[in-house]
Amino acid sequence: MKQVYKVQSVIFKKSIFPTRRIVKQWIFNTGFKLLKYKREPIKKYPNVWRVRQREPDYFIKSSFRTKIIRKGVMIVYGKIIKK
Repeated sequence: MKQVYKVQSVIFKKSIFPTRRIVKQWIFNTGFKLLKYKREPIKKYPNVWRVRQREPDYFIKSSFRTKIIRKGVMIVYGKIIKK
């Protein structure tokens, strides 16, 4: 059976996306989502913003990969744990 890869997080470089508002706008314009149950769906780090699409507990830990999808934007994706 083929394993399915899903996006776990979208990461934005602050040098290109300096504010939460710009990140939020990009997320909505491209079909990604903000997790509504998260108090802070756009997490701030020193050089990047992280927007989780799914909790990491739903993934096989050794399966995570990172891919640049455009300048300043990366996705973290992995294999979903079968239930």
